[in-house]
Amino acid sequence: MQKIWLHGSQKQTHGFLGLLSTLHTGLGFKTSDHISTLSSDLMDWFVWIMALSLVLNVILGVVMAYKFGHGKTATWCLLVGVAAPLLIIGIQIAR
Repeated sequence: MQKIWLHGSQKQTHGFLGLLSTLHTGLGFKTSDHISTLSSDLMDWFVWIMALSLVLNVILGVVMAYKFGHGKTATWCLLVGVAAPLLIIGIQIAR
């Protein structure tokens, strides 16, 4: 999400962690005399390949859970895996 500019905050973290965050955000931050970033075109491609690999592995895991496991258990695990984060987000928004 941060790679395609869908993150919510534009605030920058300075120092070592701020420099490391430039790997996946592509945003540079100002130091005393220049803008520092660790991002590059090669890193952008690597991040996209990692994201695609994650999505494909999740899909493969769900297919395997239904094919080789118990369908009812797989369904409950998927429902809890979707409902729990949504519930946590809902609680955070309600505060």
